[in-house]
Amino acid sequence: MKKLQERKLSMYIVVEKGLQGVDDEIVQLIPRYKFYHESLINHIENIKTAREKQEKNITGTAKVKATCREKVIESALEVAVKVRAYAIDEDIQVLEQEVKYSKTKLEDSADTVLRDRCQIIHDTAKKELQHLKPYGVTAPMLDNLQKDIYSFVQLIPEPRLKITTKKDATDELSILFLNTDKQLRKMDKVFEMVRETHKNFYRNYKNNRIVINPGSHLSSVLGNVKDEKGNPIQNVIITEPTTGLNIKTGAKGTFRIKKMEPGNYEFTFAKNGFELKKAKVAINPKEATRVHLVLQEL
Repeated sequence: MKKLQERKLSMYIVVEKGLQGVDDEIVQLIPRYKFYHESLINHIENIKTAREKQEKNITGTAKVKATCREKVIESALEVAVKVRAYAIDEDIQVLEQEVKYSKTKLEDSADTVLRDRCQIIHDTAKKELQHLKPYGVTAPMLDNLQKDIYSFVQLIPEPRLKITTKKDATDELSILFLNTDKQLRKMDKVFEMVRETHKNFYRNYKNNRIVINPGSHLSSVLGNVKDEKGNPIQNVIITEPTTGLNIKTGAKGTFRIKKMEPGNYEFTFAKNGFELKKAKVAINPKEATRVHLVLQEL
């Protein structure tokens, strides 16, 4: 699946979640509301099925290559971060720049470029090995990195794929996305019926319809949790099922989530001795959403 399709699918899922549990009053006002909702669920399931078919058509060689690629990146980063630490301590700027590769940069590298960058990290570390031992760089570590590079190089030629079946799944996905987008455009127009009468519902729906572009700034959430007397509560467990979020409040009862995609979420706040509380939070694009919560003692 293409990156844009992945982002669109994420948007579809958020939109569908936002359509759950809507007041009956709104459902009654919008013709075919339930039909649109159920159809969207079917579209999402069909896309997931087609994606699974597409992914299953990658041969074992391709899977081995992907695993090998991850391993060489991990090995290279382990060495690079230690070399950078030494270079920073000794103020050797040239050396620092030679191995200044982030995980994202390596992951985004073409196969041959990744090979060259990992080799540079290896060769640079080997030259400085005697100085790097206090930082945890050893000869066996560099030998393992070189083996990982060699293994990856052997797999650089593009693996053979079951082209016909894979192309069928790819074409099917394109059609499914076109049909889903077509339905959502209809929903956009129909839902305008409640734009003024049910502003919160309409605003949340439109926010959920946003496709997050790569490199765009995600939203953040800032908040605090206090008791009824206004005292901050530390170590309150905050969870959100759709994202897997699981954090705790700090010493001052505060918490911060740096990156959240826009949409509607339901956070759960739990701590022994206090009531369990859930809070629905609407997160808008590129904004810091603030959440202030009071928990009652049991």
